[in-house]
This record gives sequence, structure tokens and C-alpha cells, in this order.
Amino acid sequence: MRQLIHRVSSNPFVQGGAIVTAGNIVISLLNYLFNSLAGKQLGPEGYGEIAAFFSYTAILTVPTSIIGSLIIRRLGQAGQDRVVYAHALEQWFLTRLRTWGFIAFIPILAIPFLPAITNLSLASATGLALIIPLVPLIMLYASMVQGLQLFIGYTTVLIVAATIKLLGIIIVIPGIDSLWRVIGFLLLSYIATWLISLYIVHKKKLPYIAITGHTIIRRIRDILSDHTLVISMFALLAITLLGNADVIAAKKVMNSQESGLYSAWSLFAKMILYAGGPLSMVSYIFFSDIEKKAQHRKALLILTSLVIIGGLLVYGAYSMLGDTLLHFFLSNKFSIIIPLLPYAALFGTFYLLVSIYTHYFVATQNSLSLIPAATIPFYFVAIVMNNASFNSLIATNCIYAVVVCLLMVGGFIFRK
Repeated sequence: MRQLIHRVSSNPFVQGGAIVTAGNIVISLLNYLFNSLAGKQLGPEGYGEIAAFFSYTAILTVPTSIIGSLIIRRLGQAGQDRVVYAHALEQWFLTRLRTWGFIAFIPILAIPFLPAITNLSLASATGLALIIPLVPLIMLYASMVQGLQLFIGYTTVLIVAATIKLLGIIIVIPGIDSLWRVIGFLLLSYIATWLISLYIVHKKKLPYIAITGHTIIRRIRDILSDHTLVISMFALLAITLLGNADVIAAKKVMNSQESGLYSAWSLFAKMILYAGGPLSMVSYIFFSDIEKKAQHRKALLILTSLVIIGGLLVYGAYSMLGDTLLHFFLSNKFSIIIPLLPYAALFGTFYLLVSIYTHYFVATQNSLSLIPAATIPFYFVAIVMNNASFNSLIATNCIYAVVVCLLMVGGFIFRK
């Protein structure tokens, strides 16, 4: 028994999961405080603005998220050579960035037009345009931290970023509008994510590689031309759209009050993601490690069981304690969504499962990862046909997440 406990506790996946889970408790608390205070201070209209800002950011950064996921997977496949491999990636990326980096600043020139295009306020549109140039750098170094399996460093980055974000709600600056203040601190949190990730990666003492720039470029170009990049792109794009397209549709179609209420419902669904998201990322790193291939299926089954149990508990809590939870997290301004909270638990649980299975199939280079991408057009058609009304968006989300989850679980069971 002692040997079994030692073997389990020394497993990098278990250690990483424990570290990230512990950090996730802190991060979840910080995210709770941010959303709670934002809802109470800004009301439905202001909270809907913040939620739409996050959704636009998530969708616009999908390309870099895909490349980041590829970096994590490739570093996992590199085994003991992952540190050397990481340095080659950094050299190649910075070389390309010096040539093409100016493209990232184009959104800044579009700031005057973004409010009309996105239906965001000028504050949110400005913040969105200023964050985009930082995204490639954040993607590179944050992905390297995860790919090098520096779980403590990765958790530290998330905690610091969440803390800075929270300060935007807590600190009152005379003469500055509350929304501009919140967006400003969100921008600072992105800058901190980049700089701290950069510090952690270089603290690893990446070795000098005595090879030419052409060799590095050729090596990385071969990697990026792999068909798995295309699979990753469509799979992760579909997952991101499922979690954010509805909020954007609500912002575009509904009035500010309704949009804020819908964003609050979406928040209760995503609380499950806040709890299980970091574990999903650790599992992706684990599934990318070819040295642990024999343990992949068992780990996925364990994760599935944990998510289902957690989802049932949340469903019960939302059903019986919905009124208490809503007034605790937000305020009575959002009371209209109380009867709909159990559906938030349903959607959040199945969305998390779809995310985990997609990451598993992407990491193992399985074409089943394209199930969300192949079915997402039907999701959009349903939203358009129902005119993105409040109840129809909720029903569409729940039905789509359940169907896609069942398809992916079925594929996992029958395709060994």
C-alpha cells in the first residue's frame, strides 16, 4: 500500500493536478469576487458589457490559442528534450515577430469603428484593441510554461492575473469612470501574464543551441505544416464559439438589460468551468505526453466521473438554493434568472465534458476532435432561427452541449 501511495503521489500528472487544483481554489475565489462585485457595482447593463468584452477577446484570440495548444503538445512529445525544444521555438517565434509584428497593431487603428461593429462601449472596444498586440507574446510564454510542466509557475501566473483583475473592481480612482477603470486593470493583468511567464521560462535556463536560424525555421515550419494544426484549429475554435458566441449574440440582439441578465446566467454555467477548467488543461498536458500513453484512457474516465458527480451536485444546489446563491453571488437585480439556474448547471457540466474530450482527442491526434466543429453550424442556425431570444439561447445551448457530448463519449467508447 505504501508503494502504491508513493507511486501515485510521484506521478507528474497527479502532482500537477494537485498544484493546479490548490491554485484553482484561490483563482476561483478571486474570479467569484470579481464577477460578484462587477455585477453588484455595474448592474445588469455594465456586467453584460464586461461579459461581452471577455467573449470577444476569447474568440479573437482563438488562432493564438490553437498555436499555444500545439506548443504544449509538441513540448510534451519532446520528452526529456522539451527544454531544448522550447528554446528553438522561442528563437523561431521572435524572429517571425520582428518581421510581422506590426500586423498586431492594426486593431488599434480601428478603435473608432469598433463600437459600431461590436456594439461594445468605447471603453471596452479600446481595451480589446490594446490587448490584441499582447496576445502573441502571452501565447508563446504561457504555453511554454505549461508545456515545460512548470505547474507552480503556471498557477502563479493565473493567480497574479486574477488578483490584478479584481483590483480593477476594488480600487476606486476619482474622476475615472468605473468601466474604464475595470478595462484598464484587465489590460494590466494581460501585461502581467506576459512578463511573469517570460520570467519563469527564462529562469528555467534555456540552453544555447548552436544551430543556424534557417535550421530552426525549417524545423518549426515542418511542425506547423502538420495536419494536426488544422484539426486543432477547427476543434478549439468550435469549443470557444460554444462558450462565447451566445453572449455576443445576446449583446448584439437584446437590449442592455436583457444582455446583462443572460450574461449572469452564462456566468453560473461557467462557474463549473472555473472549477474544472485548470484540471482540463493539466489533462491536456498529460494526454500530450507520449510517455504516459498507457494511462490516457483511464485518466479520461476518472475525469469524466468527477465532472458528472460535480455536475449533479451543482444541479442540486442551483435547484434548491438558487435564490440564496444568486443573491450571494450577484444581487436582486438579477432575480429573474433564478428559475433558469438548473439549466445553467446542465449546460456547464456538458460544456466542460465536451471541452475535456476535445482536448483529449486533439492531444492524441484523433479526428473525433472535429465533432464540435462539424456540428457548430447547426448551433448557429438554431440561434439565428430563434432570433437569439433569451429562452431560446438557453435551450439551444443545453441541447447542443448534450448531443455533442454524447457523440464524443460514444466515439471514445467504441473507437479504442
